[in-house]
Amino acid sequence: MTNLRRLCLALALAELLGACSGAMVADLYPGTRVDVDGAAFVVEQSGATAVVRNFETAPGNQERLRLSAARAAEIATGCAADSLTQDPARNHYEVLLNCDATGATSGS
Repeated sequence: MTNLRRLCLALALAELLGACSGAMVADLYPGTRVDVDGAAFVVEQSGATAVVRNFETAPGNQERLRLSAARAAEIATGCAADSLTQDPARNHYEVLLNCDATGATSGS
């Protein structure tokens, strides 16, 4: 492959990846999509735990995303979010749910 072809391929790939927003990536994952304050989340519930994923990253928005992730879990499951932990390497949250507080039933 010539250097020009490699350059064209690299530019095309960069263009494609640049077009992918967090919301577009969220649509590729299984689970319930929930939008909170303009951010897209994907929520998967298993019993009293929900895994919440978000694909927007920036050092300045971590607190906002953390609060929104808890709200996304509540919206998707109908349960209250008792606690939330974040995987420090990415915007991946584990939320412990309290379905008794809302009268909802735990999903599986």
